[in-house]
Amino acid sequence: MVKNKSLLFGVLIPLIMCSCVQTYDEGISTLITCKKSFLKLYDRTDLFDHFPEYNRKKPIMGALEQLGSECINGELFQYESFDKDRKNIERLKQFNVLYYTNYNDSLNIIIEFSGFRDSLIQRQECNKYFEGKYALPDLGFINFNLGKTTNNVIGADNETYDIGKYNYPEDLEVYVIDAKAGNFWKTKSDKKNPESLKSWKYGYSRGYAISESQQRIIYWTIVW
Repeated sequence: MVKNKSLLFGVLIPLIMCSCVQTYDEGISTLITCKKSFLKLYDRTDLFDHFPEYNRKKPIMGALEQLGSECINGELFQYESFDKDRKNIERLKQFNVLYYTNYNDSLNIIIEFSGFRDSLIQRQECNKYFEGKYALPDLGFINFNLGKTTNNVIGADNETYDIGKYNYPEDLEVYVIDAKAGNFWKTKSDKKNPESLKSWKYGYSRGYAISESQQRIIYWTIVW
C-alpha cells in the first residue's frame, strides 16, 4: 500500500548532537561552542575562517547540525545568513575562489545528508557525481520567501513521500573557496557514504552564496 507522507528537507538527519538556530547572544554562544567541539574531531582547523565576525547589534540566521562523535564519521552542515553589505563583501575578497556556479544548475553536486547511509529517502537530484564539479551544500531548507516545491519520492519501503524544498532565487551564485575529497576525520570509519558520489564520497566544502535580488550572503561549511 502506498501512503503519502509530508517531509521537509533537513529533518531526517539522525542523532543530532548540536542543532541551533541563533539570534543574538545566547544563540551565538551556542554556535561558537558547537564549532569548537566539532573541530576536535576533524583534521582541518580553518573550516570557519571565512565566516564574518558576529555583529551583536544585528540578528543573524543560522544553523549547525552535527552527528555525535559516537557515529565516528558524523556529518556537519552549518550555514549563516547575513545582509549583503560593503563590509562583508570586502572581507570576502581575501579568499580565492576555487569554483563558481549558479546554484540552480542541474549538474551541481549537492550533498544532502538525509540521503546518507540507509535512509528511506534518496532524492535523485542530490548526492550525484558530475565530472569537474565541486560539492555544494543542500540549501533546500532555507526559506527565501519564494515559495516551496513539493515532489513525490518513492522510499525504500515502497511508500510515497511528499518531499518539500524552498525555492531558490534565480540569481543565487555560489563560490567555493576550499574543498577536498577524502576522509579527514581523526577517527576513521567503515560507515559507507553514498557510492553515487564516487570520488566525493568523503570530503569537505566551504564557501558562500550571494543573491543580488535579495541582497543576501549565505556562508557555509559542510563535512561528510
